[in-house]
Amino acid sequence: MEILIEIVSSVVGKIAECTVTPVVHQLGYFFHYERNIRNLRSQIQQLIHEKEKLQHLVIEATNRGDEIVQDVRDWLTNADELVKKSEIFFKEEGQANTRCSGYGTFPNMVLRRRLSRKAEKMAVAAGSEIREVQNIFQNKVTSYRGTLPSSAKIHETFESRISTLTKVMDALRDPTVNRIGVHGMAGVGKTTLAKAVEQQALEERLFNVVVMVPISQTPNFLEIQQIIADKLELDLREKTVPTRAERLLDQLMKQDKKILVILDDVWKQLALRDIGLISPGDDRKGFKMLLTSRFLNVCHQMDVDKSFEVGILIEGEALNLFKRVNGDTCRSQDVQDLVADIVKECAGLPLAITTIASALKGKRRSVWADVLRELRRSSPKDIDGMEGNVYSSIKMSYDFLGSDEARSLLVFCSLHKEDAEIQIHQLLRYGLGFGLFEGITTLEEAKNKVFNLVDHLKSSSLLLDGRSPDFVKLHDVVRDVLISIAAKSERVYLIKDAVEPEEYVSKFGDSVAISLLNSNFDQLPKRSVCARLKLLFMFGSGISSQILDKVVFEETSELRVLLLTSIHLGRLQSCFRALENLQTLCLNGCRLEDIASIGELKHLKVLDLARSQIEELPREIGQLTSLRLLDLSYCYQLRTIKPNVISSLTNLEELNLRESFTSWEVLDKVDGERSNASLVELSNLSQLSALYIRVEDASVVPKDKWLSDKLKRYEILIGVTYWTSDEISRRLAVRLEHRWQLDEYKIQTLVKTSEDLQLGGLVGLGDVVPGLDKDGFPHLKRLSFVSNDQIRYIVNLRDYMNNTSAFPFPKLESLRLWDLRNLEGVWQWHVNKNEAIDGVELEGKIEFPQLRGLLLSFLPKLKQFCPAPDDQFTKRTNSATNIADTNSIPLFNPKVCRLIFKFRKPQGM
Repeated sequence: MEILIEIVSSVVGKIAECTVTPVVHQLGYFFHYERNIRNLRSQIQQLIHEKEKLQHLVIEATNRGDEIVQDVRDWLTNADELVKKSEIFFKEEGQANTRCSGYGTFPNMVLRRRLSRKAEKMAVAAGSEIREVQNIFQNKVTSYRGTLPSSAKIHETFESRISTLTKVMDALRDPTVNRIGVHGMAGVGKTTLAKAVEQQALEERLFNVVVMVPISQTPNFLEIQQIIADKLELDLREKTVPTRAERLLDQLMKQDKKILVILDDVWKQLALRDIGLISPGDDRKGFKMLLTSRFLNVCHQMDVDKSFEVGILIEGEALNLFKRVNGDTCRSQDVQDLVADIVKECAGLPLAITTIASALKGKRRSVWADVLRELRRSSPKDIDGMEGNVYSSIKMSYDFLGSDEARSLLVFCSLHKEDAEIQIHQLLRYGLGFGLFEGITTLEEAKNKVFNLVDHLKSSSLLLDGRSPDFVKLHDVVRDVLISIAAKSERVYLIKDAVEPEEYVSKFGDSVAISLLNSNFDQLPKRSVCARLKLLFMFGSGISSQILDKVVFEETSELRVLLLTSIHLGRLQSCFRALENLQTLCLNGCRLEDIASIGELKHLKVLDLARSQIEELPREIGQLTSLRLLDLSYCYQLRTIKPNVISSLTNLEELNLRESFTSWEVLDKVDGERSNASLVELSNLSQLSALYIRVEDASVVPKDKWLSDKLKRYEILIGVTYWTSDEISRRLAVRLEHRWQLDEYKIQTLVKTSEDLQLGGLVGLGDVVPGLDKDGFPHLKRLSFVSNDQIRYIVNLRDYMNNTSAFPFPKLESLRLWDLRNLEGVWQWHVNKNEAIDGVELEGKIEFPQLRGLLLSFLPKLKQFCPAPDDQFTKRTNSATNIADTNSIPLFNPKVCRLIFKFRKPQGM
């Protein structure tokens, strides 16, 4: 009986739960009718108030010419619709007869329930919109400057790319999302997407700071920390990763800036706090992170809130991209039937598509058919799935280069670290030592050749631009493929991290080139037979190792290029005796003690000791009579270059002492024998075409000719204590007491040919033109003149008007005049009162067609940029006082008014 009662009670309870509860809820609408209506009115009134506030901001932004953020436009649309619906609702509610017609005392329960329920839902919607607009106000982002070209330009207007970018940007705007992951296969465009996000986030002003950091397979935490610190304008003086991380994290937590950090190409889980970045558990608003990776599991391990896949291009997009890159060739009837099949083999990977399309430009049908055949049959064993297509695509582009020199340059690049910024002049040095350039007789010819090859490789989509025009990079997929190709066909190997000695032996045996990246050099075999080895790179990490004293390469007569970085080499005694054919030796950033044994390398053409710790260049270096390039730049501790070493290098074509040796001595010392080099030694270098030196004391400059007539690139500083950071082909900076010293020191020719001319002092100089050169300066891009108390004008226009040559500064981009106490103007007309001024003739003279920057400072007597003759100034005198009204004289004469409209302040000024 008790069991029966429990069953009945349970059944009754369930029936009540399913019937009574909904009924009570529906009755609630009836009984809470007035409350729901009042709540809706209140919410709508607040919504209208918030809408008016936002519309006011939108009007201000529109008046400034800004574009309105899409989220703001969407919110205003939604708010308008909700307000209109509420107006219809309240009209309906007011007109409705909410009581039964036959019974005046009883309300219409059905109508009240329906209106109350509708009011509650609308109030909830209004509340949601209010919270959303409050987030907009809190983020203070309603507009952005200009248009948003990033998705169109970077993502080639393809819908699949725009769609992914939109999703990522929406996630960044979402206040509940702090960490976003982007994943996809190599070469699909993750980095490109990250750059687009960076650009658009800045344009929309979503963040105060956006910093993008390359991580790579072997992240360098010190470099990562430095990049972030530079963006935050934080001076990290700590030396170790943990102490730098602690300081960086402390600053990130203290700052109230909105910051987006983009970690690009993450290969494995990173402990963010070990780097100095904010982790999910840290209470820090306004900090967000975007990471890209080839692997979805890495995104999960990094606890991303949302992740997005960058997929391959769909068929139509891939075909359009191929046609865009390939140009007119694919439109030919001869190859049209092959285009779709080749694009299909590229498997929608942008890198593969652009590489093959570029390689097939201008090729005949037989080449296209052969490419299709190779693409279909190529399937490397060590690359799975889609990457097989990537490999075959890049290999075909590599094979189509048609130049062994270009292919060798690519292999040289692949032997550097991942994501490395590679200086083009380094490729030149490798090529010279490797014997790459046939028919090239001078360094200048080789330089032109390398830059031409680099441009060719860039146009073939195999090299990327670096941080400046003198640097290049390799895409990581291209690099992986090149390493595989070189290992199989050229016996070129790259060895990363620590390996067993047996592997070194197996690689060294018949290899042509080897690159050791962060390897454990202590495991190197003590003796190795390397009969075919021509090139060896060893990249250290501050390792203190007597590496060349330990490792003696037997039968290495073929070694031609040796690069060692960041290694303590100590005293080099017998290390180089076996390297009898070495052509290029680069010891970069190494700690060097005694390098006299380098003098035994009689066939050496390139000696690069840049950034190394070295105090003395010994006499034995003078034995390198075949040397064509000597780079001692940034050797800050170099104090001694033994006498006659430089003069003995008679075939030298480039000498680089930038930020290095300055202790020049005069040829004939009064107090005894010289202990250091003299500038007169340079006169013995008849082949010298590039020179970078600084002379602190002008008195040591020879009075006889000391510079080669073949100089094409130079940076020569005399009496000047600073170097400039930007790169320019020909720069001369002199600070001399008298004008005649330019002639005495035989540097007048350099004044004429310089692109950047910096002058100081020069007492006795009347004007620059024609005082320095009557024909003007056809190559000059920058002119700086400081600290002179005599000069009145830069150009004597009257004397120059008699010259039939072109405008004296046709290429001038920057003019700096500083501390010229007597300067009255840049141009001097100097026309006598009785002479007429030919305005038509002057019209074509007074102009600066390329000027972009002008600095005028400490010029107390400056009247005008281009003063008028004295009789024209007289017309401006004050009739009452008969005193010239200098306040009414404009700085620029109307004849140079075009200059004003062209001005924009250059970087660095």
